[in-house]
Amino acid sequence: MPKAMNKLEFSFRLIVIRWRAGQRDLFSDGYKYHCIATDLECPAEEVVECLPTIALS
Repeated sequence: MPKAMNKLEFSFRLIVIRWRAGQRDLFSDGYKYHCIATDLECPAEEVVECLPTIALS
């Protein structure tokens, strides 16, 4: 899903990674999220594989 911000001359994609949090609390939905903005044209799976390991804790 390409996005663009005002006055930028290029578009980018937002990739959201979601995973279950270790322990749920009263004020969360039980998930944690990371958001990646990229202008790479490869599939989202390849972009995520290229990233350094994210501590999913």
